[in-house]
Amino acid sequence: MPGSKSLTARYLILAAQATAPSTLSGALLARDTELMLEALKRLGVRFAITPEDSPKITVFPTDFSFPPSLSNISFECGLAGTVMRFLPPLCLLRAKTSTFRGDYGALKRPIFPLLNFLESLGAEYKLFSQSQEKKENKESYDLFSLTAPAMINSVSPHSLEAKDSSQFISSLLLSASSFPNGLTFRVNKDFPSATHVFMTLECARDFGAEIDITYHDRYTEFSVSPLPLKGRDIQIEPDLSNAGPFICAPLIAGGKVEINHWPTTTTQAGDYWRDILNTLGAQCELIGSKLKIHSSKTIQKDTRELVFDLSAHGELTPTLAALAALRPGVTTIEGIGHLRHHETNRLTAIATEITKLGGKVEQLENGLRFLAPIKKPGIVDTYEDHRMATFGALLGLGIKGIKVRNIETTQKTLPGFKSLWNRLLERKY
Repeated sequence: MPGSKSLTARYLILAAQATAPSTLSGALLARDTELMLEALKRLGVRFAITPEDSPKITVFPTDFSFPPSLSNISFECGLAGTVMRFLPPLCLLRAKTSTFRGDYGALKRPIFPLLNFLESLGAEYKLFSQSQEKKENKESYDLFSLTAPAMINSVSPHSLEAKDSSQFISSLLLSASSFPNGLTFRVNKDFPSATHVFMTLECARDFGAEIDITYHDRYTEFSVSPLPLKGRDIQIEPDLSNAGPFICAPLIAGGKVEINHWPTTTTQAGDYWRDILNTLGAQCELIGSKLKIHSSKTIQKDTRELVFDLSAHGELTPTLAALAALRPGVTTIEGIGHLRHHETNRLTAIATEITKLGGKVEQLENGLRFLAPIKKPGIVDTYEDHRMATFGALLGLGIKGIKVRNIETTQKTLPGFKSLWNRLLERKY
């Protein structure tokens, strides 16, 4: 599997601030990370990239000491939440004014809580209209602009609302070490996708960040000390979330799959696949650094009623939803209400596509309940969402005649998905 998008984005932000160059081996080169590289270049960071089977990125950092020395900088975000949300705190240190632009779908992705928090630090922002008319010939849309403050007011604890995205928390943790006085902030206790926050903490500490966490009854407090980050050489893990469609395929089609270089310990949400697959009846075993999965079309025969809580692992939802849509037993996925604010409204998108194919699913306030499996072929729309594309590919293993519209949206995080998928299906054991 290619490198982790989540880890690549975090390490790029941290390496950009370090006091010495860093080398990221096994990094992901896909649309989201290429947008991040271009954005950091605009801030003065330089890179040397070796685009081999396991790409290597050498990061030559720049000076992010406050106050900012650059004037007006414009960034393209595409649909990348990592670019749209990770960069604004960093920009306060480097650019007097920053303008963020993105694909049409980015207009609907939540950003106000982060901008509101930066305003409490002294910054000013302008949030552009989310009702801009979509024009096919328009390449990008204005999302928001951000003006750095004369002084960053980061000493007293500030409150951050993060119920819509854990990326708001990660964005602050990634840049706060470079703030003149560090940063202390509080966040609602039950924020989504907690595994991604733990990933951010581990990545930041890899570069020498000092972050204290205090747990209270109603909130969690993070305190980041101001200190220089250190350059590091990092081996990036393969993307375990993107491995999902491949390791789930045997439950639908039968057979076996082996994934190389699976980490024995990791903060990636995708490691939860091992528990999910065992629950669904697959034989899933980690031997050394190789994950082995074997199954004999168990999903179509499983009549049990199952409940999965993905509050900490929300990005796995579309792939698990494909399995649920093929099961005769009732499946409930809980803790995923925040997925209404991703590249698309994933809960509505999943429910719409399953209904089109003759299945029955109902949306809950914080989840989905799958009541009857899909029955007929049809075209699965992807909504410009990479995980909806792989969702459709999995459905096609269970129902002959299913087609996926715009499979190329997988380029966002998994370049070459089509060839990888074809190789998997052609493999004989």
